[in-house]
Amino acid sequence: MASQTVPERMPGKLKVALVAVWLQGVLNAAGGVLLLAVVNDEAQHGRDDGLGLLRFLAVLSFLAAAALITCAVLTPRRTGWVRGTVIGLEIVTVVSVLITFFSGGAPSAIVGLALAAAVLTAFMSPEGKAWFAR
Repeated sequence: MASQTVPERMPGKLKVALVAVWLQGVLNAAGGVLLLAVVNDEAQHGRDDGLGLLRFLAVLSFLAAAALITCAVLTPRRTGWVRGTVIGLEIVTVVSVLITFFSGGAPSAIVGLALAAAVLTAFMSPEGKAWFAR
């Protein structure tokens, strides 16, 4: 009788973090769409001053969304560069949220911080590291 090998399963912590990465990707894309809508509305009403920064932020939001969604798709395949990319993006998120919060931003920024911290914890854990090392 031939023995069957059971494929290893992704650690539970990493699965939960993967859901958060998907959520962050979708929210970044939605944020980019909203920023572009504001830019277009302001431009149509002749208020072009200062729209360059909003356009730049919209493009950054789309790039982050694309990177996060790509990483979310490739995590189950254990693609090596995904772990470092997610960790890097989450560190940028933590810094961004802290700047927003301490510069008088919305207290709801704490939710973004908690989400980023959860993802960082999972991807930096020994289980997360082992998942990508195999």
